Amino acid sequence: QLGKPALNDMRAGLATAPVLLAAEEQPGLISLIRRKFKGASDVQYALEMVHDSRGVQRAKELAAQHAQLAAQQIEALPASSSPYVLAAREALINITHRVLVRSK
Repeated sequence: QLGKPALNDMRAGLATAPVLLAAEEQPGLISLIRRKFKGASDVQYALEMVHDSRGVQRAKELAAQHAQLAAQQIEALPASSSPYVLAAREALINITHRVLVRSK
């Protein structure tokens, strides 16, 4: 689901991952992206095309892949018995999960 922040990004001329991924299925988005959604109905038209694509789902899948890779890299760090290192490592892994479930 694209929320208010995504709409604000488009209004600011920015194409986020869901929009870019949707453009692979909805070629009409490409011209809107190139002109930075400056047309009168560009944002609304882009929103409709994103909803009619798998852009949002694919962006979520991509984020999950990157979060998993990040967690794997954190887990691959050298072992330590320091409670501070263990706490920091756990916090970093938690962050990789939290970014996937955040609503803002």
